[in-house]
Amino acid sequence: MLNKLKYLINFSISFMNDIFFKKMPLEIFIDYDNYWQKRILENRLPENLVRYKIAIKYIGEKGRVLDVGAGVGIFFDLLKNKNPNLELIGTDISEVCLKKLKEKGYVAVYFNAESDALTNRLKEIGIDKVEYVTVMDVLEHVFKAEELMQEIRKLNPKICIVSIPNIGYFGCRLRLLLGGKMPLTIIIYHIREHIRFWTVKDFIYWADKMGFKIKKIEGQHGFPVLWRFFPSLFASGVVFILEPKKV
Repeated sequence: MLNKLKYLINFSISFMNDIFFKKMPLEIFIDYDNYWQKRILENRLPENLVRYKIAIKYIGEKGRVLDVGAGVGIFFDLLKNKNPNLELIGTDISEVCLKKLKEKGYVAVYFNAESDALTNRLKEIGIDKVEYVTVMDVLEHVFKAEELMQEIRKLNPKICIVSIPNIGYFGCRLRLLLGGKMPLTIIIYHIREHIRFWTVKDFIYWADKMGFKIKKIEGQHGFPVLWRFFPSLFASGVVFILEPKKV
């Protein structure tokens, strides 16, 4: 009981700080190699993110898993421990990340969503079909998010798992309404990290236009307890389980 009370007090203090006092982050990073070097050195990478646990629930024991924007492979580390028979393929724009993925024994593919076609990159290594695709906290960094999702649609996976920050989170709404400040999603260094924004309603509409139907929506973090039951309003980040629509 005491731990829960401490958690609620800490959350309340942090929440009020986010609304009224937190400044827009403007710490420059040169590119995503520099960005990941900073994150690794500062040890800001949590080992058990909620979105990873959610994704693992929807991935079977066999097949290919493509993680777009795999980072340094934390998700793959957890997934491999759970389902060792999966074939794991990670893409990233950062050579720092690709090096880490290769060191861990994963298939690593350089992919720039702004200038490359994902299917072409995969064909270069002999892959034209995957069973599962994960795109976790990536789309908000990508100008050409539509083109990326259309490329994923061409792969016709059984399941596509997407996580995004929720600009409709009530903390974002209150920051603008009460604090008079631009809503901030889950940003580490600089406001330019996130260049695309969705509410849950926006994403449902958007995913339909991209050729996917929503199978499940789950929250990840946010206002205590309520984020699990009302992710549209109370989750700071949301995980969407998608299926390609039949043509």
